[in-house]
Formats: sequence, C-alpha cells, structure tokens
Amino acid sequence: MTDNVHLLITFAIILGASFIQGAATFGFALVAMPLLMLFMPTVDAVALSLALGSLQNLFMVRIERDRIAWREIGWLIPAAFIGAVVGMLLLKNLDGPLFKAFIALVFLAMTVLMLANSSWKAGAGQGLRQSTGLLSGLLNGATSMGGPPVVPYLTGRGLTKEMLRGTLAMFFLLANFAALAAFIASGMFSAGVAGETIILAAAVIPGSLAGRVLTSKLDPGSFRRMVLASMAVLASAEIALNLAAF
Repeated sequence: MTDNVHLLITFAIILGASFIQGAATFGFALVAMPLLMLFMPTVDAVALSLALGSLQNLFMVRIERDRIAWREIGWLIPAAFIGAVVGMLLLKNLDGPLFKAFIALVFLAMTVLMLANSSWKAGAGQGLRQSTGLLSGLLNGATSMGGPPVVPYLTGRGLTKEMLRGTLAMFFLLANFAALAAFIASGMFSAGVAGETIILAAAVIPGSLAGRVLTSKLDPGSFRRMVLASMAVLASAEIALNLAAF
C-alpha cells in the first residue's frame, strides 16, 4: 500500500468516525479503532485515535461549555488518570494478534452494553464512581475506547441530554489528555503518528459538523442503534481475523 493510499483510507476513517460522533454523541474511537487496526500497528492506531479524539472533544466542549456537570467529572477523572497509565502499559507489553483480538472482544462487549442501553443506578456510591472512572481510563489507555463504562454511568445520573453531551465531551477530553501524556512520556507517540495527526485533523471538524446536522433530520435513538449493531458485526469479524493470524 502506498503512502498516499494509506493516508486516503485513514482520512476516510477519521471523517466517518467524526461524523458518527457528531450525530450520535459517542463513537469516535468505537468506529475508528477497529478500522485503523487493519492498516497500522495497534499502538499507532490507539495513539492516533486518542490525539484526534481529543480534537473532536475539544470542538464539542467549545460548543457545550455551559452544559458540563463538573461535580460528576470530579469523581471520575482521578481514577481515569490512573487507569490510563495502566492501560498504556498493557498495550506497550502485550501488543500482537492475540491482544488485537482481545481489544476487539472488549470492543464487542462494550458495544453490546451500549446497544442494550444499560445505565448504572443513579444513586451509585463513590466505589462505583471510582471503578467506572478506573475502567474507562484503563480502556482508554489500552484501546482509546473508554466510552462504554462511563456512558451508562452518566446516563443513570439523571443529566439532561444537553448536560450529558457536554459532560461526556469534557470527561473524554481530560481522559484523552492523560492517556496522551502517558504515551508521550513512554515514547509510544511516534513522529510518524504526530505527522498523521496534523494531516488528519482536517477531517475532524467537518465530519463532526455534518453529523450534528444529521441529528436534526433523523431519530437519534435509531441511528445510534444502527451504528452500534454495525460496529458489533465489525468487531466480531476482527476477532475472527486476529485469532486466525495468531
């Protein structure tokens, strides 16, 4: 595969992931990661997804800055920071076909959880908050897919749709920054990934804006279910491919 073809494919992946995130209020890494892993090493795919996901969430925070439940983030972020470092270390030491299959399996499980529209009890105690933040951070550091644990938790906290959107964007922005800092400190964020990040950043905001326009024309619930069902099929195929290669 030539460099130009590789760049064109990854640009299309990031554009699609940004579009889904803008329309469904979740899903950038859920869409990007399984596809990116087909065209680049897992470590580079995670680093690229984290960097571009940060830009996506920064854009969303700019729009939703007045609708953020800071108290909820305060409970989740410290544990997510710790989890991100642990997840990064797992990725650094376990990368390979079997680990790719494991990532796809986690991805499938988390997708099914979100497809079921599960939510944690609204009155959950501090232990569940910390566990949710830790698991989300761990998945973020290892796979860049930290959304599924925290989305059902915050959904169960009784936030309005607007507050949920803004709070999730801020949580993922901070969690991604923590994971990226761990990647950079460990030397896992390569110059090549940095260069691709700069080029592919051009796909993030147009994709997100197009997705936001779509939400006014389609039923968001049905669209989310369609996206998650498609991602579940993709994850199942990726598990099979990586197990076959092991």
